[in-house]
Amino acid sequence: MIESTEISKQVIWRCPVCNCSFIGSGINAGNRCTACDFTVTQKSGIPVMGSFDETSGQTGMSRILSDFFSYPLLSHLRTFLEQPAQIDLKPYIARRQVLDVGCGPSYRQKHLSFEPSEAAEFVGIDSFIPFLANVRKENPETNLTFAQASLDKLPFPDRSFDTVLALFVLHHVPGNPFKLLGELARVTRSHLIIFDHVRSERGLARCVQDLYWRNVDGGCRYLTSRQWRDCFSRAGMSILLENRSGPFGQVTRMILKPMS
Repeated sequence: MIESTEISKQVIWRCPVCNCSFIGSGINAGNRCTACDFTVTQKSGIPVMGSFDETSGQTGMSRILSDFFSYPLLSHLRTFLEQPAQIDLKPYIARRQVLDVGCGPSYRQKHLSFEPSEAAEFVGIDSFIPFLANVRKENPETNLTFAQASLDKLPFPDRSFDTVLALFVLHHVPGNPFKLLGELARVTRSHLIIFDHVRSERGLARCVQDLYWRNVDGGCRYLTSRQWRDCFSRAGMSILLENRSGPFGQVTRMILKPMS
């Protein structure tokens, strides 16, 4: 077990080293696992669940071009090309236990149609401390917790959350996509919601997508529709709803549920 100075309302965290569970809605630096002596540390006021190589996901030319596309007219062009998802997520957030993986620096974005504070309890994790520090500053509510944690080894027991969100993040995460989606599915009780991109299987469209994504988006992996479905099948998830948009149908919004 883990010794904790603050008792959780609901969310159960587990030691990222030995997987022993403990209660911790507001994880504090100094929480210690009595089984393996793992100790929660803190950076910029953010609890750290493990050790990390911090990167923001965009470097070099991709970051320069992202800034370039932030100008008003070019921002409209990017919106046309990417057409961010417009799905009402409130029914999947309100009064539920929610996990957001790769939560990023802010929830003040047009493609998001919910307020984290509407959840019964909301946990956001990311690998980048500056993102977490900013989103914590913007969202000081007591039912929200933000921590640095690994997506490929989530520090939670099975079926911990009613809703798990992965909003435009999975294509930025290196590693085995089957393992990553399997880990998301493992902690999902009811709904897994994924907003991401779909790589075309047609030659010309694929070349245009790859050029744009490499220079503007900065991701490391973009799956085809067939690959997405293969991942979901292996993870034991089925698609409840899918909407596609963009000139090549490359933006996808999917709501999934466990097969059993």
